[in-house]
Amino acid sequence: MTNAILEVEAVSISLGGLQILDNVSLTAGRGAITGVIGPNGAGKTTLFNIVSGFMKPTGGSVHFDGTKLIGMPPEKIAKRGLTRTFQKVRGLPDATVRENVLIGALNRHSTVSAAEAVVDRLLDELRLDRYRDANAGALPIGLRKRLEVARVLAAEPSLVLLDEVMGGLVPSEIEEMMALIRALADDGISVILIEHHMKAVMGLSDHVYVLERGRNLADGPPAEVTRDPAVMTAYLGEGFDHAAH
Repeated sequence: MTNAILEVEAVSISLGGLQILDNVSLTAGRGAITGVIGPNGAGKTTLFNIVSGFMKPTGGSVHFDGTKLIGMPPEKIAKRGLTRTFQKVRGLPDATVRENVLIGALNRHSTVSAAEAVVDRLLDELRLDRYRDANAGALPIGLRKRLEVARVLAAEPSLVLLDEVMGGLVPSEIEEMMALIRALADDGISVILIEHHMKAVMGLSDHVYVLERGRNLADGPPAEVTRDPAVMTAYLGEGFDHAAH
């Protein structure tokens, strides 16, 4: 793919004798939304862990904006402009919303005043300003998911990895999160999205990769992927037509 911001080539990893990923490849376009889907246990989060530096593969390569990432610690990868969320919301539950976002901003900015300016802007843009002094752990799940996105955006990344940021949300919150993700791409931030909510991932993505049992099964534009019989059998199942329309 021309103008790629991330190139994952033939990445493999085994844990305890079990092959988790087997020659998985993925290319994400600059300013695009790339979806990653697959059954539970397909290796999606492991792929994110490798790209973001939390795990080291046994084979393959990862390049972000032309820089080799394998062997680079997560904090350096984040400073280079690649940040990620986690399936289980992280952060400091006993700290305020503002303090949580400030920690993310200080990963990029060397002065508190510069970081605070980023935080105040993000709290306003993500409609979290009214909760700025609330303890993060006391927020309902929808707001905690939005706070998780705010935390990774505070580092002002050029690429964000979003791991099931719509999990557990009600339909109205899913629509809000979809609008937020579209806005990121409109602002030039590249997004790679792991999501089980099919309507959302197919509606947002420019390109979709399907993993099954740690291997690439298919990839292409959403409409093309949903017509692939192998994908239907492996993951989407009979309910997809209903879920996607």
